[in-house]
Amino acid sequence: MSHIATINEGYFKFDNFEESGIKRRNIVIYPIIIYTHFMYSLYGVNHYLDRRLSLEIQEYGLQKTMNLQLIKPLTMIDFEYLFYNFTFFQDGKLDLQSLIENYHRELKVRGKKYLRTSSFENDIGRYVSFEETFTPVRETLNRQKENTYYERLFTALNLRLDNPV
Repeated sequence: MSHIATINEGYFKFDNFEESGIKRRNIVIYPIIIYTHFMYSLYGVNHYLDRRLSLEIQEYGLQKTMNLQLIKPLTMIDFEYLFYNFTFFQDGKLDLQSLIENYHRELKVRGKKYLRTSSFENDIGRYVSFEETFTPVRETLNRQKENTYYERLFTALNLRLDNPV
């Protein structure tokens, strides 16, 4: 909350968006939690934490003094997803902002489907994790993955391949 409040009222020293000509009223915040334990991908965890964040925003009083355009819903992403797909992000084959927008759009569609059917299957589907939503995308891209994945990983991290430890 303190980070959102800081951006709402000022800026971080390392990210003075006003110097870049970006107006505060145009800022959209995408709250993201990167996790490393599979338990955070379980049914409903993202939904529960998103609701808690919304309550915190209300209790903090940010909605009354909001200078920002929008705070998007919370998105939880497994670190492994980012790690295994970093080359696709780097090449522009995946765009994180678009994936997040599509994820939340998909959750809304699934939620409406559950309200129409009230089926158990649709109930579980409306709280699916970010990674589960994009499994078909990931599988398609993984088929396209080059044999040079580790070379590209080492290059991106400025590690040398020619001198093993």
